[in-house]
Amino acid sequence: MSTRILIQYNERWINEATVIDKCPEKDKRLCTKLGICFSNSNKHPKLQVKQCGLVVKDNSFGSKKFIACDPVIPQEGIHEFTFQINKNGAVYVGMCILDKINFESGYVNIWDNHNHGTYLLCNDGFAFSNDSPQENKVETHFKFQKSDKITVFVNQTTKTIKWHKFGTNEIIQMRFKNNKNLYPCLMIEGQKITIMD
Repeated sequence: MSTRILIQYNERWINEATVIDKCPEKDKRLCTKLGICFSNSNKHPKLQVKQCGLVVKDNSFGSKKFIACDPVIPQEGIHEFTFQINKNGAVYVGMCILDKINFESGYVNIWDNHNHGTYLLCNDGFAFSNDSPQENKVETHFKFQKSDKITVFVNQTTKTIKWHKFGTNEIIQMRFKNNKNLYPCLMIEGQKITIMD
């Protein structure tokens, strides 16, 4: 099996970066909703956290800014969290290995190398994986925009992260190796994002 991002389609793993057409209903029955909020300490200094940690806003352009959410994703089980995209602008949704993130710069270089500490899906369809250069910077057809809601499912048993877009029922999934110290996160530019309960 190749080391490109592995996408699941009808319970079968295929070696393509394609969009899946079904909502992960079985995951919803088995998973725990992770009550998250945006961190006031693990973020780029220009990001504004509002409404008791449920909204993050970036009014500037020119660089993507990183923010983690609390709490840590538990090391067992399936957990979900949802973000609503409120503005047009760049947004990367997923999870991070908090120990690998340099919050002094507030920027994570996901483009030039792997081992950057994140598992992200960008609104333009690119997927990024910490685990290998072949799984990093893979273009998919999964895109999202203003008003979309993206739910992330993290399955610690199968070591998979799954993104689901409401309304279209599109999902995409990739594997990850690490299960410790993983936190929900975003990287944004000129965006406003809301955590959905």
